[in-house]
Amino acid sequence: MAHLRPSWELPGEVAEIGYSLDSSYGGRGFGTEAAAAVVDYGLNGLGLPAVWALVHESNVASLNLAERVGFLNVGVDEYYGAPHRVLVALPSKHGRAHHIELWTADLARAEVSFGWLLGELGWREFQRWPAGVSWKLGHTYLVVEQSPALSAGEHERTRPGLNHLAFHVDTRERVGELVAEAGRHGWRTLFTERYPHAGGRDHFAAYLENEDSFEVELVANDHPKAGGTFPQVG
Repeated sequence: MAHLRPSWELPGEVAEIGYSLDSSYGGRGFGTEAAAAVVDYGLNGLGLPAVWALVHESNVASLNLAERVGFLNVGVDEYYGAPHRVLVALPSKHGRAHHIELWTADLARAEVSFGWLLGELGWREFQRWPAGVSWKLGHTYLVVEQSPALSAGEHERTRPGLNHLAFHVDTRERVGELVAEAGRHGWRTLFTERYPHAGGRDHFAAYLENEDSFEVELVANDHPKAGGTFPQVG
């Protein structure tokens, strides 16, 4: 048996894994396979920032299993009434977006809109050169460039190619604040008559378009259907 649930011991109800295996089936890799599947589901299926484990200091077999699955050892403390090893599994960079590059016909104009929005979302300027600028968040960066190799004078989001970018926003309230400010930074709202459910009844989001026809979607994380909490599995 393996499960993932909000921790009863660690603060913030972070996701804690648990696993148990009948001793008669030990040594066959079943425990490792089950734990690895639960960790993968938590990090990649649910998009959790981390999965935690608390393993009793004397449980060598479980500590070895956690190491095989990829948990990192971050210390020892008193949990469940005894010394436990605190372990954490973090998402891998493998398969994630490395960077996104947008070509614009007017760099200065694009920088006004994207620079403001990305800054509000926690991105920070990363690189700058005469034809472009980039912003970075975590391992991913976004480039806006006025390339000399442009083959057209404007972007059209309804043509084949990139339609829009979508970003997580912590709360519905913050989505509303960004919408209220966006008009002063080169954005206009789309689908206003259906805001905030233009993407469907169970989807809370705002859609913005800048002066160069680039569209962004701002998705609220705290909407009940947006994955703000994670279910217990087991």
